[in-house]
Amino acid sequence: MPTTFLTPKEREAYDAVPDNISYRQVVQHFTITPDDLAVTNSCRRKAHRFGFALQICYLRWLGRFPDDVKAAPATILKFLSEQITLSPELLLKYPGQTRISRIHRKRIRQHLGYREFSSLQEEIAAWLLPLAHEHDFARGLLDALIEHLHREKIVRPGISTLERLVTPGT
Repeated sequence: MPTTFLTPKEREAYDAVPDNISYRQVVQHFTITPDDLAVTNSCRRKAHRFGFALQICYLRWLGRFPDDVKAAPATILKFLSEQITLSPELLLKYPGQTRISRIHRKRIRQHLGYREFSSLQEEIAAWLLPLAHEHDFARGLLDALIEHLHREKIVRPGISTLERLVTPGT
C-alpha cells in the first residue's frame, strides 16, 4: 500500500468544503444563472431543487461535489435561497448518498459539461507523467493535477485517489 505524503489534517483540508468563504466569494461562486435555474426547476420536490442548485455551485467552484451537501455554510445557504426563492431549511430534507443524489450529480455534470474522473484515469496519468519527470515535489504535482482537473472540467475525486496518482509505488 502506498505511503501518503499528506498529514491527516492536510488530507482533510483538501477534501473539506471551505467554511471561511467571504461574501465576495459567495457571490462569485454561488450565483445561479438562468440556465442553472431552468435545470434546477426541473426537479419535482423543493428540497431536491435546493440540493441540486447547491451542488451546481459546488461543482463549478471546487470542481467536485461535497461529501456532505447539507454542511454548507449559512452564508451560502442564505444567498442561494434568495435566488431560488426556497427556504434553506429544505436542504435538511435533501437525500444524502442515494439514487436520487447520484441521478442529480449525473444531470449536473451534463449541465456543466463535466466528465467523470474514473473514465479518464489513463489520460490524466499521461498528462501527469511529464510533470512528474521534471519535478519531484509531490504537493506541487498534486496542486497542478487539481488545477488541471478543474480547468478540463473533470470531476475531482477524493484526495486519496489523487495522492495515489501523484505518488505511485511510494
